[in-house]
Amino acid sequence: MGPRANERDFVIKVKCGDTPKRFSTYIYGDMIDHNMTRLRKKIINLFKLSPEADFVRICIDVDGDIVALDDDDELHETAINQPLNPLRISVLLRSNAMMGMT
Repeated sequence: MGPRANERDFVIKVKCGDTPKRFSTYIYGDMIDHNMTRLRKKIINLFKLSPEADFVRICIDVDGDIVALDDDDELHETAINQPLNPLRISVLLRSNAMMGMT
């Protein structure tokens, strides 16, 4: 038996510096099997970052706006309600992000 109509594979592409990585996750109706804690751990493991690393996750939404992914609600909104597959996330280490804002 295959997946139901409201279930689907979902690809997340993450870029940190010049290094892109990708992984798959799954969407069940209006639920994604990742939350921000799990996404953070995945990013730390993919890029071999320190567990204490301070970083910002951003993506570009369907309107072309840069959106910070700061909490579970924003991740859910982006993954479930926006037709982005793959979801492309850029990771900015906090020190790099702050340098770009000064």
